[in-house]
Amino acid sequence: MRHALTFLLLGLLLTGCVSHDANLSWHISGTWSRAGGDLPVKSDGGFLSWTLTDPGSLIISPDGSFSASWGVGKDMAVYHGKWRVKSGMLILTSPNGGSTSKIILLDEHQFVYEGTSGEVVKMQR
Repeated sequence: MRHALTFLLLGLLLTGCVSHDANLSWHISGTWSRAGGDLPVKSDGGFLSWTLTDPGSLIISPDGSFSASWGVGKDMAVYHGKWRVKSGMLILTSPNGGSTSKIILLDEHQFVYEGTSGEVVKMQR
């Protein structure tokens, strides 16, 4: 009986995580952009760098693919690959490598996440 209760509680916990990830996956699809020109800050609000952020765009398709571009002109970097959400994290994989970013805020107009360097990235539709 104790084992049955343990498995039931574990199942409910996992279902909650899956539901949250499914909700994030549903809302994250679309085209997101960032104008750039801001000073990057850490997720705790601390100083990160004096280098201004680059403009960029991120297109997340419902079929699990993504396209991203950061920078301008000859300094522009373009990435293509697959995406998924797991445990509240956006996981991007591409032939160039990959990244895992903690989703901080996601609604109809804003997508805020913690970048790979610990910086807060704010994008809008």
